[in-house]
Amino acid sequence: MTSEQVLFGVGLVVVLAVGSQVLAGRLRIPALIILLPVGVTAGALTTDVNPQRLLGAAFQPLVSLAVAVILYHAGLGLDLARLRGHTRRVVLRLIAVGAGHVDVRLSCRALGWAAPWVGRKQPSCTPKVGPRASDEPSYNGPRRRQTQRDAPRHPQPSELR
Repeated sequence: MTSEQVLFGVGLVVVLAVGSQVLAGRLRIPALIILLPVGVTAGALTTDVNPQRLLGAAFQPLVSLAVAVILYHAGLGLDLARLRGHTRRVVLRLIAVGAGHVDVRLSCRALGWAAPWVGRKQPSCTPKVGPRASDEPSYNGPRRRQTQRDAPRHPQPSELR
């Protein structure tokens, strides 16, 4: 794509987005209700709004960044004092589990990046919390016997003669 096509595509996206936001504000409805059909229609009618062509390799990182910004913004607007009962417990559990997951992943990454200097192998970032269900003898024993029973029986060499 030429630079003119890229600029035209980005300009068209900005104009459609701003126009949709203004229209949604005047109609007093959520902007997403206008943005979604406008984006789908623009994508179907013209090739100038194809984000894969406009952004190339930067498309995936920008989508990830946009999702992170949206979630961060939503998190800033979350008022835990307004939540009551079951909803509050669920949200607090999600926050605790999410923070713990991020902490474990970042710790593993830090060890992974430091691995060549401290003489460790590259760690897997999967925490070993405890035995998995498939490690239990009571789980594997019956399954192994069932598999052996259902497996096709191969004739022994002595039976082939």
